[in-house]
Amino acid sequence: MLQHILYKVPVHAQANGFVPRKSIVSNAASHIGKNVVVNADVKDFFPSITFKRVKALFGKLGYADKIATILSLLCTEPVTEEVMLDGKKYFVQKGERVLPQGAPTSPAVTNILCFRLDKRLSGVAKKFGCSYTRYVDDITFSGTLNNNDAPKIVWHIKKTLSEEGLTIHPDKIRVMQKVSAGK
Repeated sequence: MLQHILYKVPVHAQANGFVPRKSIVSNAASHIGKNVVVNADVKDFFPSITFKRVKALFGKLGYADKIATILSLLCTEPVTEEVMLDGKKYFVQKGERVLPQGAPTSPAVTNILCFRLDKRLSGVAKKFGCSYTRYVDDITFSGTLNNNDAPKIVWHIKKTLSEEGLTIHPDKIRVMQKVSAGK
């Protein structure tokens, strides 16, 4: 499925995670030597992507409803809870099906689903005259920014993620500034 379906769908140029011929190195290259780097993580990235969104994706790719359902079932798993009953262990579904962490198809599905997110965040970067990349759930902006720009960029990231059904991880927002040699 990964090679014959998902990798054949174009993803945004700024997506670097689990994209053929791209890596963490290609993601970082845009940000080397910049005076300010703003980095944020998406909270619960894979579990935020539900079966319904995955099925809609396969539908948009042209698959009939039944085939889209099967493909989505293969890409998602239910949230479960371990329960002991009469000395036997059972796993009971307690939530809807979501993309699992660690499945080879999960990053490819999110890269396709995040095309609009990447396009919108690229627009934010252009507005501030800086660079933008995304490595799976790791969002990075960098450039020659002034002190007021970083909080504005973080605000745009939060707003855009929210509008795309995702959430910024409040404990994983970092603003780093280049230190001058004389300081």
